[in-house]
Amino acid sequence: MRFSPLAIKENTVRPYLSYKFAPIRLNQNNLQGEHYRKTEVKSILGAGIAYRTPKIYAYLGYELIPNNETSIYLSRTQTVTSAFPKGVINFGLNYSIEFTNGSYSDPIPQLDSLLRSKNALGWVLWDRTFFGFFL
Repeated sequence: MRFSPLAIKENTVRPYLSYKFAPIRLNQNNLQGEHYRKTEVKSILGAGIAYRTPKIYAYLGYELIPNNETSIYLSRTQTVTSAFPKGVINFGLNYSIEFTNGSYSDPIPQLDSLLRSKNALGWVLWDRTFFGFFL
């Protein structure tokens, strides 16, 4: 999930904050057929800058894993501690391909106008060139 404190505009660099979560799952069966399952969730916090053109959304950021250690089960009772990197630098490039341009006929523009008029908090859920959550 990426939050942008400033409205994203074409051909302009904007900062963003992000949050992700990554589940780490263990599924194990023993020789007696007993099943053991454990899930641990890691939070990932990020910040960076983004740039948007009519067809491309690019971003560069840093992500931090505050609790980067995890237990890896070698057996049901024996574990070892491992650690993910504390932080990573990431770069992403999204390219927009428009398949609905010819089908943008009634009632789609009416629905679009209705949703935008009911949007009291300033959140945009869908923009024709990028799919995401923005302030």
